[in-house]
Amino acid sequence: MSAQHDLPLALAVVALVPAIYGTALPPLAVVRGQVDTGGHLAAGVGQAAALAALVVAAVVAVTGSPTVGMIGAATVGAYACMYWHARDVSP
Repeated sequence: MSAQHDLPLALAVVALVPAIYGTALPPLAVVRGQVDTGGHLAAGVGQAAALAALVVAAVVAVTGSPTVGMIGAATVGAYACMYWHARDVSP
């Protein structure tokens, strides 16, 4: 893949990560407002992170683009941190 296609593809992967988190988990405001007594939210966060990482890895394997891998991994890490933080500060 040429370097001129790396950035648009990376932006497409960045758009996929919030879509994966959005379908697997409730919004951040809801996560922050509820207590995770059964551990279901923590499991959901882990599953969403794993699925998003697999999607990023699959795109990198198909395209061979390290730019997509770095930007995708940073996005997955950012969303995982946001959800873990929201879960930890819940009442």
